[in-house]
Amino acid sequence: MKSWIQRVAFLFMLSAIAVASTVAVQDGWFRIELVEIGSSQDLGPWNAELQRITEETTNKLRHRWIWDVSLEEIQKDLVKEPWIESAQVNRQFPASLRIKITTSAVAGVFMNYKGEFRVVGREGYLSGYKKLSSYASYPVFRNPKIVNNKELRNLAIEILENLPPEGRFSKKSISSIDLEKSGKLLFHLIGGNHRIHFGKESIRTKIERVNEVIEYLDRHEISDRVIDANYELKVLVSPRNRR
Repeated sequence: MKSWIQRVAFLFMLSAIAVASTVAVQDGWFRIELVEIGSSQDLGPWNAELQRITEETTNKLRHRWIWDVSLEEIQKDLVKEPWIESAQVNRQFPASLRIKITTSAVAGVFMNYKGEFRVVGREGYLSGYKKLSSYASYPVFRNPKIVNNKELRNLAIEILENLPPEGRFSKKSISSIDLEKSGKLLFHLIGGNHRIHFGKESIRTKIERVNEVIEYLDRHEISDRVIDANYELKVLVSPRNRR
């Protein structure tokens, strides 16, 4: 008797699950409604790009069956974005996807005459023009020729990547990067005391020399100098021309 009751209860439970599943499917419970894309990093200027890719991915996947989408294909599509280094995609039943991304490092930003910014990625990627709220901690590329010329842009990024994290000529001390009529890159330091010309060869060696020169100038309270590191074996220091 007990065994018969257990069988009936089991069949009733299976029927209830089947009915509930049918109702859930008919009501669209397992159709994607929400796509969440986030990161454990401080995204900074990439936030505008994050909003764009979240909207595009959501529009592409919304109302599809959650078990019918390929997580691998979604991941491959995301890492095609040059500012995304990696992505992890997970289903969150009944109707959402959760995606965690790792982004490329930011080399700097470029501002146009309208006050709009383009993010310059470490690999040379340029975002579209956006109104950015968090850019103050990044060097500003002041001349459009730098960002529009791939060779100049990559040289500026290479120099920035080789700078030490701390010091008078370091990642933290650069306020902006400009271009002179001669085609030389010109680095401005925070505080405006010195400007540094920089060339293509022996970048790390030249960075060390420039730091030594700036420390010497600081010790002797000499300010407002142009430091020319374009030469192979020497660094030239001259007064700034304010004309």
